[in-house]
Order: sequence, then C-alpha cells, then structure tokens
Amino acid sequence: MQITERDSYELTREAEIIEGLLEQVGDAIGAEIDAVGYQAVSVQLPPGWTGTVVFEVSNDGITWQAKTLQAVSGGAQTSSVTVAGMWAGDLGARRFRVRSTVFTTGPVPVKIVFSAHSTSSASPSSQTVSGAVSVSGSGTTSVAKAEDAAHASGDLGVPSFAVRQPATPAVPTSAAGDYSYVLADSEGKQIPSGQGAPEVAFQSRTDLTTTSDVALRASVGAGLRTYIKDVVVENTGAAAVRFLLRDGTTTIFSVTVPAGSTFAHTFGQPIRGTAATAVNGQLGAAGTATVMLSGFTGV
Repeated sequence: MQITERDSYELTREAEIIEGLLEQVGDAIGAEIDAVGYQAVSVQLPPGWTGTVVFEVSNDGITWQAKTLQAVSGGAQTSSVTVAGMWAGDLGARRFRVRSTVFTTGPVPVKIVFSAHSTSSASPSSQTVSGAVSVSGSGTTSVAKAEDAAHASGDLGVPSFAVRQPATPAVPTSAAGDYSYVLADSEGKQIPSGQGAPEVAFQSRTDLTTTSDVALRASVGAGLRTYIKDVVVENTGAAAVRFLLRDGTTTIFSVTVPAGSTFAHTFGQPIRGTAATAVNGQLGAAGTATVMLSGFTGV
C-alpha cells in the first residue's frame, strides 16, 4: 500500500481527499483520516485491476464493520466491489477505509473524498422520478398514474393533484381512510361527484312493447356499474303506460306516462346500478314506448 496524494482543507474542513494504491491483499487506505466532522464519503476506483475491494467503518480504528455505499451511476448498494466505478454515502462513523480482500492484478488505484456535506447519490430509502414516481423502502409503489386510482390499502403515496379517468374505470382496492386522487377527464377538467368523464359516458335508445324485461344497457363487466343520470320515456300509444326501470330483475324506478306524452327526468344523484348487472326496462301493460337513457360507467 502507498499513499500517493493527500489534500485537506483544515480551515473549514469542507473536504479531505486521499489517493493511494492497494498493492496486495490486506492493504487499506482511508483509515489515516480522522473523519469527525465529515458527513459523507465517496470512493472512486479507476479501471485496470482485478480483485475484490471492500468498504469498512470503525469508531475505534480496531474493530471494523462493512459499510454499504450507493453506486453513483444508479446501481445497487454494496459493501464489496469487483469492478471500477464510483460509490458514495453517508459516513456514520469516525474512521473509513477501502481494503483489498482479493488481489489478482493491480495495483488498485483509490481516490477517497471525505465531505462535510452529503455527496451520496441516494439514501437507503430512495425516490426515483421518471414519468411515474416510485417510493422505495419496505416495498415499491408507483403512483401518479391513471391506473393508480386503484391501489392497495396501506400503500405509500406521493400526493398528486389529479389523475385522468381511465377509459375503463379501475375497480378500487383501497380501504377507507387511504389517500385518494382528484379525478379529471382527458382534458384535465375536474370531474365532480355524480358526474362521469366523456370517455365513460353512454346513451341508449330502446323500444318497448311488452311486460317482459328488455336490456336497455348490457352489463359493463365485472366490478363495474352503470350510473343513470337521465331518463326519457316517450309514449306513442293510445293509452297511458307504466314504465319500470329495473336493476337486473329489481325495479328501481317507475313512472306512468299519459298517452301521446313524453316524460323526461334528470336525477340529482345518479342511480347506481349493481356491479356486472344489466339495466332492464319493461312496461306494466302491453303498449308502445321508446326509452332513452344517459349516464356513465363507474365502480
């Protein structure tokens, strides 16, 4: 082992730099520095060697423990390396050293920078921003994307102003009290309660003549529901007719429409159908009526 250069800044103790060569198994560089007052350390190992180098820390200079540093290129955290590169992290001890445990070819050039300010590329619990946001720690959770409107109870989360309504609404898995999003349409306009985005809106027109159920809108799929905002019933028959709006086989709304008349109604709170269930309609007695519905798909 040989020390080739040592620079220190004693007046401010902003940083201290030491360079040297590991020339055999057991050689160590860095322990010469009393690192009290320094917060972080970075290590650079240029190419041109083969072997294994470890990072270690100690408070008494006698008992040494493995020290995990983060590759500044975004790689994994490690306390042992076999390739050239650069690693950084919080110091957390009075002494730090780089030691050779396997020496095949060399020497191994080492440059260590002790800094009064953090130079680590990432902390053990890292945040990576690239389109979506991921939060790492006990697990990894992606948030701030439309599909994240359905997240697992207990997920970590980064607040987002809004997410777009997905073309097919996602079935929620969140528990009450979890974080939530403001919902927006494809143009970024906020969707208030009781409304649906244009992407999930529907309109239907169906002619009814009998007392049997006729599908006004088929089931929209597992976990999804039809929300009805508007209903129009046009009675073109010669006698009054009673119209029944049915959630599957359950009547949820009915109205009698006089002969030659039209009934139109907007629900203040949309009628919420049962999940994976058709919306049906029938007449109380044989007649001639046309039914028009509008609303949206939701969960």
